[in-house]
Amino acid sequence: MRMSVLMMKINTLIILLLSLYQAHHIHADEIEVFEEVEIYGIYEAYDCTIEKTYITGSGRSTDIRGGKLRITITNEDVEINSVLGNVDSGSLTLLVKSEQEIIARSDSMMFIYGVNSHKFSFDTGNGQSKFRGGVGHVGKQIRIEGTCIDS
Repeated sequence: MRMSVLMMKINTLIILLLSLYQAHHIHADEIEVFEEVEIYGIYEAYDCTIEKTYITGSGRSTDIRGGKLRITITNEDVEINSVLGNVDSGSLTLLVKSEQEIIARSDSMMFIYGVNSHKFSFDTGNGQSKFRGGVGHVGKQIRIEGTCIDS
C-alpha cells in the first residue's frame, strides 16, 4: 500500500513536470512570434476614386472628374497622396476615428470619410477667408468628393 501511494505521487509529479515543460515551450513560441511582428497603434490605408472636383475661383466653380487619392492613417497622422495634378497632397492630424467617421485636418486641409457609406470629402486651400468684394474668391479652394475602398 505504501508503494502504491509512493508510485501515485511520483506519477503525479512526472505529469506535473511534463505539463510545465510543454507549457513553457508553447509560451516561448508565442513570445518569439510577437517579437517578429511589431504592431504599433493604428494603420489603415484607403484607395479613393475622385468623382467630383470643384475648383472655386472668381466666384464660380468648375467641375473636373477623375483621379485617385491614396489615404494612409498611421496613429495620429493622415497622409493624402494625390494622383491628380491640381489637387494638393498633404499631411493632416487625425481628429476623430470612430465606427462611423474619420476626420482629419491641417491648417489648410480637411478630410472627412464616412466609414459605412465609403464616401469622402477633401477640402484644400482652407484657412483665413480669401474673399474680395465684387470679385469673389481670390484663393484656390478645392473640394473633392468620391468613394474609397480599403486596401
